[in-house]
Amino acid sequence: MWSWWLDETTKLVKAFTDRGVVGGRWRKRWDLNREIFMIVKTQREVDAIRAFLRRARRKFKQDAMYFECQIVRFEEVK
Repeated sequence: MWSWWLDETTKLVKAFTDRGVVGGRWRKRWDLNREIFMIVKTQREVDAIRAFLRRARRKFKQDAMYFECQIVRFEEVK
C-alpha cells in the first residue's frame, strides 16, 4: 500500500518530505502517524491533496486522516 501512496503523492507534487513516524495523543490515547510535508502554490493543488486523502483514508481503512493547511509566504531564492 505504501507504494501506491508514494506513486499517488508524486503525481500530486514534484517533491515532498516524509518526516517518518511521529507519536501523538488523540482522545486520551497515544497513537503513531506518518507525517508528510508538502509545499503547494495553488488552491487547486490543496483540493487535489484533500481528494487524494479521501481515497487514501478508504484504502487504509481509517476513520479520518489529518490534514493541516497553512497559508504562508514561500519564496524560492536562487
